[in-house]
Amino acid sequence: MQLGIVALQRVLQNTHTQETSVQTNREHIIVSDITDSAHEQAIKSMIEMGYMKNTKKFDPKRPMTRNEFIKVLSLAYGFVEVEDGNMYVKFGDVKNGSEFEKYIAFGIVMGWINPDMPKFR
Repeated sequence: MQLGIVALQRVLQNTHTQETSVQTNREHIIVSDITDSAHEQAIKSMIEMGYMKNTKKFDPKRPMTRNEFIKVLSLAYGFVEVEDGNMYVKFGDVKNGSEFEKYIAFGIVMGWINPDMPKFR
């Protein structure tokens, strides 16, 4: 996740000007495997803002998935859920009912994702 975290940290620094409504209390961060990571503060900030899950194991050396990236990017850019159910474009590699569908739809509206592709790649 290191490259994704660095890129998202820069996005957050440049675009996030107000507090998000979904936040985690600093004292309640339960992630235990980031203390030796060079990106510990960035990871904690993203958890506090609700961009990343507050789980016991974060695995900071694992590559960030496309789904995780589009979720964080969408939230950093002021995610608004698309009301039109037709906007949930189905990609062959995104499970039906996935928690990421709404972020992918937002990415399509923002022009980040091409909806004419058979897979979300």
